[in-house]
Amino acid sequence: MRQDWTATPEIVFGLNMNFDYKGFDLSLNWQGQSRAKAPGLQTFNFDPVQWGNFNPWLLEDGWTPDNPDGSKPRPGLTSTEGFNGTEFIYFDRTYLRLKNIQLGYTLPRNVVSKIRVDGCRVYLSGTNLFSIDKLKDLGVDPEQITQNTVPPERIINLGLTLTF
Repeated sequence: MRQDWTATPEIVFGLNMNFDYKGFDLSLNWQGQSRAKAPGLQTFNFDPVQWGNFNPWLLEDGWTPDNPDGSKPRPGLTSTEGFNGTEFIYFDRTYLRLKNIQLGYTLPRNVVSKIRVDGCRVYLSGTNLFSIDKLKDLGVDPEQITQNTVPPERIINLGLTLTF
C-alpha cells in the first residue's frame, strides 16, 4: 500500500447493468473505490482487564519474546506502546460491492387480463449482498473510516407490482 494514499479515495466507480429477456428482467448496481487507506482499528491500548473483549485477530501472530518474527506489533498496555501511532492500523480500503440486485418477471398480458389486471410483475431484490475487500477479518466496512460505525445492512425483499 502506498504511503501517500489518504482516507479520501482517489478512484470511485460504479456500474449499472440491466438485462431483459422474455418477461424476465435483471438489474445490477455495483460500486467501489480504490487508492484509499484509513485506520481500520481503534487506537486504544491492549488492556483486557479494563476493556474486556478484544479483537483476537490483533493477537494472532503478534510479536512476543517467544515470537520475535510475528507479523503484528506487540500489544501495548499504554498509549505509547504497541500499534498506536504506527502504519499498522492503516488498511487498504479498496472494495467492490454489489450494492443492489433485482430479478423480476412480468406475466404476459393474456394471463393477467384473465384476473382483470393490466400488469403484474413479481420480483426479488437484494441490497448489500456481498463485498470484495481485504477487511473481512477485522469486521470493518471499507466505506467507513473507523470501526465505530455499523456496516451497511443486508436487505432482501420479495415484491409484487400490480397495475390496474
